[in-house]
Amino acid sequence: MTEPKLQSPKTQAFANIWYAAQKTSAPDIPLKTDLPLRDLAPLMSQIALIELPEGQEARYALFGTGLVEDFGMDLTGQALTKSMHEETRAHVAAEFLEFYTKHDTDTPFGRWVFGTGRATTGRSVHYESLTLPYREPSTAEKRFIMYATPLSVLTFEEILNPVIHEIETIIFPAIDHPRPEWLQFDPSMSLVQSVGAEGKIPPPVKES
Repeated sequence: MTEPKLQSPKTQAFANIWYAAQKTSAPDIPLKTDLPLRDLAPLMSQIALIELPEGQEARYALFGTGLVEDFGMDLTGQALTKSMHEETRAHVAAEFLEFYTKHDTDTPFGRWVFGTGRATTGRSVHYESLTLPYREPSTAEKRFIMYATPLSVLTFEEILNPVIHEIETIIFPAIDHPRPEWLQFDPSMSLVQSVGAEGKIPPPVKES
């Protein structure tokens, strides 16, 4: 079994909600109305909705109030790439190129990110996000819902730089495949404890 990757029980709760909704909408991705607001309510402040305007970059259609507090700004309407390092943009492009060489270009995907951001106090704060697809009921347009959260409590005066350095990422097919084994939370499998002083995860030890 692949070791669990999720770093927050709330990220697992978000994944549980999406996969439960997907069962009712299979073989397609869930409609927005399939995602129960009652279940999402405890997570809502840390949720962003992402739209894909034709011929344009993906952008935030909604940026949750908790995310606004974390980053000190509302990114609603802004392109996702505006909050990416150049090296992150290149990595994301390569990641999607590899994904779509293995899967059809219409394959709905999910994406998990473990990263770090710099707070106004100077400290490094680890961050986790999980993005999954859904459809708008009125238009059947494919969009994405993202849950994102800092992995430590921000103090009252702390604000994060919205440019998150991605340390580890996984992109995966969201439908027609079982839920990935790693898409679970186990408090004993902390990546925060594994990250070295330079913010990089040490390479795995090769078996002889």
